[in-house]
Amino acid sequence: MQPTTAEPVRLPTAPPPTVPDDRWRALLHRWFVQYNPFYLVSAMLVLAGLNLVSRGFVQAGSEHGALVVAALSDLYAVSLVGGTALLVRSGQRRSAVMLAMLAIVYQGDPMLHTETCVLLGAVGWLAGAAWFVAFMLKLVALGHALRVRIAPRTLVTATVGALGVWLGPQLLPLVGPAQRGVLVALFVTVLGASCPRGARETLVSRDGLDAWGHVVLARSVRVAWSVCALLLAVHVAFWSNQIELELLPVGVALA
Repeated sequence: MQPTTAEPVRLPTAPPPTVPDDRWRALLHRWFVQYNPFYLVSAMLVLAGLNLVSRGFVQAGSEHGALVVAALSDLYAVSLVGGTALLVRSGQRRSAVMLAMLAIVYQGDPMLHTETCVLLGAVGWLAGAAWFVAFMLKLVALGHALRVRIAPRTLVTATVGALGVWLGPQLLPLVGPAQRGVLVALFVTVLGASCPRGARETLVSRDGLDAWGHVVLARSVRVAWSVCALLLAVHVAFWSNQIELELLPVGVALA
């Protein structure tokens, strides 16, 4: 007789662990890592805080409180430029571009500091000049932070735009309403004529870019110019609200 072999004992296997849906993980990674929204949230909170501080100075009757708000705004803009440089060095170029876009927003004087300088007399002229110098220095620093060479035409456009934002509120009240509209229209026309056409005329990367890198560069340049145009429109709208300004010549210039 042949000995019978016993059947092997099979132990019950544990059910496979539940694996979270990879689609949700990828989506959350895209939302909160690749496209980190907290940079934008932080910048908007700072802007809202500066607005509250500015209102507090106005309610307290402080004549030079606006200078403190402007200094805080510039300090935050400098921190954005510095953060951009650190992110570029660490290889996080996507986040660096986001910070650079926010720095450009603060370059456009979202707190309307240059308009406030009109109320400060000689101190306002000095504060406006300081804002213009800081604008140019931050622009050059931002180019170095992003490792790009800003084209001369871009520098000319930025200089003309910054001069207009600074001197417009100071000089427009000195002329009549019709002349104000003509001057603003002339300013917009010169600004549009000097504006570069395309990414290559705006800036050039110091690092080699692949095909996708050139696409990102072109998109970033378009967004940057769009932000600048929007902020300029805000300033012109504020001028028209504070002083009598005929916008028809401006509309003709834009057309």
